[in-house]
Amino acid sequence: MKLAHIPPRGLEVHALRQRFHLVLAQVDYPEYLETYQHARGRGDYIILDNGAAEGATVGDALLMHRAQQLRADEIVIPDVMGRSNDTVRRMWRFFDNLNEMTYPWKDYRYMAVAQGGNEAEVKKCIEEFVKCYNIKVLGIPRHLVKTLANHMIRVDLAKWLQEEYPKRFEIHFLGAAPTFPGEPFVVSRYNVPVRSMDTSLAFNYAIAGRELKRPVLAGEPIVNVVTRPEGYWSRRWNTAVKTPLLVQNLQTLEDWADV
Repeated sequence: MKLAHIPPRGLEVHALRQRFHLVLAQVDYPEYLETYQHARGRGDYIILDNGAAEGATVGDALLMHRAQQLRADEIVIPDVMGRSNDTVRRMWRFFDNLNEMTYPWKDYRYMAVAQGGNEAEVKKCIEEFVKCYNIKVLGIPRHLVKTLANHMIRVDLAKWLQEEYPKRFEIHFLGAAPTFPGEPFVVSRYNVPVRSMDTSLAFNYAIAGRELKRPVLAGEPIVNVVTRPEGYWSRRWNTAVKTPLLVQNLQTLEDWADV
């Protein structure tokens, strides 16, 4: 499984350990953009995210401007967190809007995000995406682990997709659920059909002074759940993190994902 590290401000260079990246459209400070422009210059794969999971969805015009600025390969279509029908309507409106823009929108691949408040709604959302030939990638968001109170929901959905719609979509896991840090290990260990995942997990643990040791598997209790700290893209974290611990955590996560 491909892995995209999501670094905080001041630690952008560590994203370049991999050749696969997810970039947030709403984050635009110079070091951030320069890092991913460098990545694109060396031929790395760039996914541009719409910002919905961060509570900062950008407009369609800005999303396409950022895609052109970064020469992105793939764009995450705007979605509505937890709401299946609204996400499907937003997807169709997005493509309608593209027809009125001058951007070369057919140059990109598109990822749609499976949303819903329960498993039936998420599957219904996916079934609607099947009808849109522009969508080549399906994103499964991390909030489903919490929303549906099921650590294995994303793994189960990936397997269901393989059975119901074989080869229709590539699958990307958007973020890593804090309560299930062992998910990358499970995906790779059991050959779950997931193309890629983006995550700030290794950085979050390093900022908290914690070591990623063994993968915590589904259903295991976690003491002191580690989440992303406030000011992730505003504060400079390079002086607050011990580099050996961070590098160790990054390597551990890459080993789990088998990249």
